Amino acid sequence: MVPQKYLIFLFAYIFSSACLFSQKATLFGTVVDTSNGEKLIGVNISLNGKAAAVTDRGGKYSIELDSGTYVLTFSAVGYESLEEIITLKPGEKREVKFLMKEMPKELVTFVVSGSRYDKEINKETVSMDVVSAQLIKNTNSIDVAEIVNRVPGVQITDGQASIRGAAGYSYGIGTRVSFLLDGVPLIGGDLGNVEWNLIPVENISQVEIMKGASSVFYGSGSLNGVINVITGWPSKEPSTTVSLYSQVFGDPSRPATKWWSALDQPVSTGMFFNHSQRIKENMDLVIGGNFHYDRSPLEGNNQARGRLNFKYQFRPKKAPGLVFGLNGLFMYERAGRFVLWRDADSNIYRKTFGSDDKYYFLILDPHIKYYDKKGNKHNLTMRYYRKFRYGFDGDIDAIANNMMLDYQYQRKFYKNMFTVTAGAYINYGWIQSNLFPDSLQLDTNGNAKKFFQTYAAAAFGQLEFNYRRWSVVAGVRYELNGADFLVEGSLPVFRGGINFRAAKQTFLRGSFGQSYRIPSLGERFIRAELVPGFFVLPNYDLRPETGWNAEIGIRQGFNITKKWTGYADIALYWMEYRDMIQYNIGNYPPDGVGFKAFNIGRARIMGFEVTVGGKGNIGPVQLNAYAGYNYAFPADLSAFPTLVNVGAYLDTMFRIFGQHMLDSANNKMILPFRNRHTVRADIDLQWKGIGFGTTFYYMSTYENIDPNFLFIELAIPNFISPWINNHKNDAGDFTMDMRASYTFKKWKAKVSFLIKNLTNLEYIARPGVMNLPRSFNLRLDFNF
Repeated sequence: MVPQKYLIFLFAYIFSSACLFSQKATLFGTVVDTSNGEKLIGVNISLNGKAAAVTDRGGKYSIELDSGTYVLTFSAVGYESLEEIITLKPGEKREVKFLMKEMPKELVTFVVSGSRYDKEINKETVSMDVVSAQLIKNTNSIDVAEIVNRVPGVQITDGQASIRGAAGYSYGIGTRVSFLLDGVPLIGGDLGNVEWNLIPVENISQVEIMKGASSVFYGSGSLNGVINVITGWPSKEPSTTVSLYSQVFGDPSRPATKWWSALDQPVSTGMFFNHSQRIKENMDLVIGGNFHYDRSPLEGNNQARGRLNFKYQFRPKKAPGLVFGLNGLFMYERAGRFVLWRDADSNIYRKTFGSDDKYYFLILDPHIKYYDKKGNKHNLTMRYYRKFRYGFDGDIDAIANNMMLDYQYQRKFYKNMFTVTAGAYINYGWIQSNLFPDSLQLDTNGNAKKFFQTYAAAAFGQLEFNYRRWSVVAGVRYELNGADFLVEGSLPVFRGGINFRAAKQTFLRGSFGQSYRIPSLGERFIRAELVPGFFVLPNYDLRPETGWNAEIGIRQGFNITKKWTGYADIALYWMEYRDMIQYNIGNYPPDGVGFKAFNIGRARIMGFEVTVGGKGNIGPVQLNAYAGYNYAFPADLSAFPTLVNVGAYLDTMFRIFGQHMLDSANNKMILPFRNRHTVRADIDLQWKGIGFGTTFYYMSTYENIDPNFLFIELAIPNFISPWINNHKNDAGDFTMDMRASYTFKKWKAKVSFLIKNLTNLEYIARPGVMNLPRSFNLRLDFNF
């Protein structure tokens, strides 16, 4: 049955086409959000299926056309497409205001990390995962590390992020995954690490994880992927949220490992708060914070912190298209550090070495955005990131300062089929630390006052082509890095990708990206004594890592009801690395015995990942769910050169797929501290205010543990051998969390009860640190 409005259009179109001549008509006006009246920038307008105009910085449009009848289509990211039929008389000038409705957030997911503008995740050329703010609250995630550890194929090991098995354990120093806060890097200048507690969980809009080489946009450190935390801005109505939480840890599964008394049971407690408000329609303000105290089951690993953050932006009414503002964050933290257990038997929660430090952090982010009349978009963000660390005796142990500037230019052209994104990045740092040798920090008078100076400068560009079912991207970046006397330049790195919509909800993709990583100051220069006679040692000769990542994938969407949408995603990936940096244990005269970073040569990681998920309502029940399985074969090609041959590599990969290699003579072909098999899953149900959810984790056992760990047993008896002997035949670690909640709609409040590590399983994050025993959590959320 043909809709009536199209019959009217067909008749009018035939009639108007029969005219001998026509005079030009003009259609103009604005396009606004139907919920809040906000003028929409960049709305694409087509006439009879052909691109005709784009709304400017004031949401305005103007189209000159022949008289007649037309089908107008309006489309914008995050909004439902609008279609209207309009008839214009010869010479007519008509002003029309069109209202567009925002697409339901529960039925569509948009990301910004892959293209630096809002883009539907289905159309990305690389694998991406998104963690929503709702899941963060439901699971009582206290920091971003806990949040990210729920994503399939992602592993946080003692603060170190790894995506698809590309990183092992490097003692909290350096990273192959770029960590971004609102699109700008936030990596420590001294150790090249991520301070997970620093991120304002109270104001997270969503967390985006981009898997694969991302150096074109984000530079050194993006060798393995990107984690981008995006914080929120106010909506039309003011919002205030307060969350109170408390956690009590139960006893370990083995009573002999319990070191605390019944009157000193480990606990943690704290609160989040956040207020966001739009003021006079042209000012946005967000203020939030977190106060947290933790008495940990890990002896001496206690923490106390206070964090405050704000976001402010202003849109001058007399300068349409201009936005400027300032974001800021301050945190004080008293942090004990559990570094190594006493032994791998009954003292897994007792420390043989740790530290007790005070930290002060400061972040200031001035930012300016400008959209001109011709559709050019300019975005300039500056960041000042400062960290102080005070040790046992109150002296300053580290001062790390970073000044960053990130500029981005973007424009769509030729009927919006092309999008060009270009920009520049500058980073200057000055760092001093007692972990670096004094001889490298002496001034001209021989005093230990000198700051290391680091710097980076880069230029990048990407061109994106979108036409009907096709999306193609190509980009390039060149970067210079330096530290004092050492200057290192990368070769230009390239990125390319393609996405094809084969059917209404079927998307095929392929991508290739080159990457590199400059070693952090910590990897090159740190010298620290862990236990008497055992050190983390410097290596002044470390070379940069280089590599590439290729992927093919398919994403299939499906619907169970009109209000519930799901997807299934399958990806095959291939990563190659040269000069991969890895910590080894040994005796390195004259430096001594300890951990030392080396370039091991070539490494290859191939594997596949399967993810399914969905969100929305099925009848009266709101159901959000996801599950993912990742298999990776991380091979050390330098130690096993026969695996350089792709055929031999693939044969070995499939042959050992189901084998447990910990006690195998060939386990050294697998890079150390990798889980070949990982599973993540989460199910959340909401019905009439009642909520229920569960999270599942599975990690296969580490199969390659450096035998030189036995060196540590010279200082710490039974440091690792009992654990290895007890896990030779283990398939891996499976654990789960459970949660239940009830929402009091009348009071806009929610109470949640959670149990983490329900099975009370003993499992290690890395040798020397045991994960936490079962805990019982209570959380109260209030909305005003």
